[in-house]
Amino acid sequence: NLAQSYFGKGDHIKALNLAYVIYKGRSDEKGMKDFNDFFNNYLIVLSDSKKYQQAVDDIESYFELFEMTEYFVNIRFDMLYRMVYEWKDYTNHDVLKKYLDMKNDKFSEIRNARRFEDIIFNYYVKTVEYFNSKNMFDTSFSLIKEFNSGYNNPEMEKLFGNTINDQIIFAGKNNDMKSIPPVLTRLKTDFPSYAKTLSNYERNFNLANFYEIFKTGDYEKSLIEAKRLSSLYTGDKDIQKSLYGSYLQYTIVLYNEKKFDKMVLYCDEALKVFPGDNLLENNYKAFFINLFEESFKSKDYSAARKIINTALEKFPDQSELIKCDIRLKEKNY
Repeated sequence: NLAQSYFGKGDHIKALNLAYVIYKGRSDEKGMKDFNDFFNNYLIVLSDSKKYQQAVDDIESYFELFEMTEYFVNIRFDMLYRMVYEWKDYTNHDVLKKYLDMKNDKFSEIRNARRFEDIIFNYYVKTVEYFNSKNMFDTSFSLIKEFNSGYNNPEMEKLFGNTINDQIIFAGKNNDMKSIPPVLTRLKTDFPSYAKTLSNYERNFNLANFYEIFKTGDYEKSLIEAKRLSSLYTGDKDIQKSLYGSYLQYTIVLYNEKKFDKMVLYCDEALKVFPGDNLLENNYKAFFINLFEESFKSKDYSAARKIINTALEKFPDQSELIKCDIRLKEKNY
């Protein structure tokens, strides 16, 4: 009763000392159980007060006095986990890491236990996320590499991918996308086991970079980039859409600029890549007809003849083109 009274008043150490006296006096299982109940309640108080390090130290003192029970081993791991979860001072994150390593080495029976690996993984996750938030990506990648040198957790690859993504977003906001390819190249050397994730992010980066070029309206440049990506990612639907859009827009530009020979070259090329595509074919035919009409109306029949001859080579059965040819012949061209 006296021990319970002290505990209720917040004098937990005095209550524990009395519980220990009771245990020693009884020397039976009931005395041990009562002491454990007091000790467990004391740990709850420490946890609620966020005094996790004190709780860990006191559990270790318990292990030195009594046996190492599974229950209090797990409570100790819980306290270490909460310590990591509540840690705020990431400028001194190495202090926490040293403490965790020391605690891991404290008892050989539970060294490198799965629970500890979960705790240390959580430490690295929170630390990497902190440095990502500060745009200190080289530090984040160094920490991931450090973790992989001693531990193995498949979830780390997800964090690795998130870090790449954060760096790409940061580079985009600062108009510094050119800094990303060297980073990806370096990471391939440093993280060969993450080759698939790197390939996905490299592909996504390249595609995003393509869209940035495409949005500027420089379709010649976007076509060059789309061709490069198509050779790297054969059969990728998004890349093929990008290539198609670039051909479509660039051939329209060439038509509007009346660059006839170049227009023919790229229209032919587009139809080789996308054979039988209705939109590309219809545009191509329309280009010929419209350019012919312009030359015909201006009485530049030589230019009109060049246009219609080229058109008939491409589309010999097209009725509109045949009619254009007849009109030219009527002008003796």
